[in-house]
Amino acid sequence: MCAWDLATREAVVVLGGDAGPVSAVAIGPDARQVVSGHQDGAIRVWNLKLRSARVLTAHTSEVAGLAFCPDARHLLSAGKDRTVRLWDVVSGHCTRTFAHAVPVHAVCASPDGTAFYSGGADGVVRVFELDWEPDDAALPEWDARARPFLEVFLARRRAGSTGPLAPAEMDALLAELRPSGFGWLTREQLARRLEPLLAQRTAFWDEILRSVPRTRSKSRGRRRARPGSASSRARAPSIPCAAGPRPRSPTRP
Repeated sequence: MCAWDLATREAVVVLGGDAGPVSAVAIGPDARQVVSGHQDGAIRVWNLKLRSARVLTAHTSEVAGLAFCPDARHLLSAGKDRTVRLWDVVSGHCTRTFAHAVPVHAVCASPDGTAFYSGGADGVVRVFELDWEPDDAALPEWDARARPFLEVFLARRRAGSTGPLAPAEMDALLAELRPSGFGWLTREQLARRLEPLLAQRTAFWDEILRSVPRTRSKSRGRRRARPGSASSRARAPSIPCAAGPRPRSPTRP
């Protein structure tokens, strides 16, 4: 499995080792997490810097689809074992299982994280509501977990747009943060956190690109990434699916 730089057409990250055939891939909305589904039913959560993975097990046949919830913590997986499973990626627990009458080929979460949609082998799209438990924790002044979302937003700005965000851009950013669990942030809080990011513009993927060793291809003269070392391809420990706590709400009032 490769991550490609579309501008240079280079494979900048190569993952795999003994992971086996890949049947599904998903990237988290914070752009820091990559998960892969496999024909043997395993799901791998990849550490891009270390080129290693944690393995989540529960599906008994091929994982056909993967989708993150907007909070970047919870993951939906569709399996040909006639289930959709909801995972807490941080703990590795399968928290809920949604049975289907037919193999499930696709899954996606709604933009606000309150529902998901599954596509089955019978051609029917089913809608499931997600009954999240409210999070009653006191709201902090700032949550460092919001930073990756700010980096992704800034990376999507047009080249050369380095100044402060326009009012319309700030409104769009606030709208994106609400379903991700940061709807309590104010314009003033965001403005203070965006100022150093606008000046630095050093994102997670910049660090990944700098860490990749490259060699020049003899056939076309392009550089390509070397696969990870043997130690990074070692088999990762398996995390069994267990009845974990019900997930916290991805949204806050």
